[in-house]
Amino acid sequence: QGVYHRFIVCASALDALKAAQVLFDNECYEWVIVPAYSAIYQAGNAILIKELGKECRDHFCLLISLLKAKKIY
Repeated sequence: QGVYHRFIVCASALDALKAAQVLFDNECYEWVIVPAYSAIYQAGNAILIKELGKECRDHFCLLISLLKAKKIY
């Protein structure tokens, strides 16, 4: 899992964020949460890949890993 994989994860996070923005702009508020959460999840994994060279497939694991790495408080 090198730089290329981190790039793909970052690109995925940005795509999800753009999708959330489109839904928000079109007042589809009930659907904004799905791509917005995906963007947060993918961005968190990009941080872990950069800092630790690992990513989490489990959402709770990601949260704990980011807390342990002191990337969120």
